[in-house]
Amino acid sequence: MTIMKAFWIVIYLFLSLLLPFHAAAAPMPQFEVKNIKGEAISLEKEVLRGIKARPLIKIQENWNQKYYPGFISFYKILVTENEEIMGSYKLEEGPARITVYQVSKKDQNAQRFLRVLSTGYFQTGEIAVLHSKIQSQKENVFFITIEKTTSQENLNSHLKYMNTQDNEIILKGYGSNWNLSKLKFKLQGVDPKQRKDNFKKDVGWLINQLINPQRIISIRVKVK
Repeated sequence: MTIMKAFWIVIYLFLSLLLPFHAAAAPMPQFEVKNIKGEAISLEKEVLRGIKARPLIKIQENWNQKYYPGFISFYKILVTENEEIMGSYKLEEGPARITVYQVSKKDQNAQRFLRVLSTGYFQTGEIAVLHSKIQSQKENVFFITIEKTTSQENLNSHLKYMNTQDNEIILKGYGSNWNLSKLKFKLQGVDPKQRKDNFKKDVGWLINQLINPQRIISIRVKVK
């Protein structure tokens, strides 16, 4: 099983469910995806099921209970290879920091990376925009986090660490606990000099690093 499946077992991963999640669904986020021609690309809710996704459903249940139904939500898009897309997110209530992460793996034998693609500070009603050219990859998931903070200088500890790594680290592996209620990751700096910095964290720890988190959105990219 891949780390991306582990995310889907975010933040797939970013990450099928043993049982469906019955909490009231949150409204679709103020998020749009279009191609370079301005044509809308459908943002579909991800259908998750199966025993392998048990850790993720527990994560989703626990954090949606702590905040609100839909605090963590999963979507997917279908695009063509080499298609240029633009994602835009209209901030419902600011000020807030909006960050886009990517978990990707080019092919079966490639390294799996976690990257910070963009992060910015926005006010209510402002729109965060990300441009990306989609290439065929074995795994490709975007994670969007919204943190309600009153200062653009206020970075969470994970972003501060990623800044020291040129916003890119390696995901070396993952695991779970005995009852599949947690998802643990082994992370490593990209710079060979820092690869001794192997550390293991779980999804709960990653979420706890966020400053007053408002929403976490996972978007899995599938290539036609």
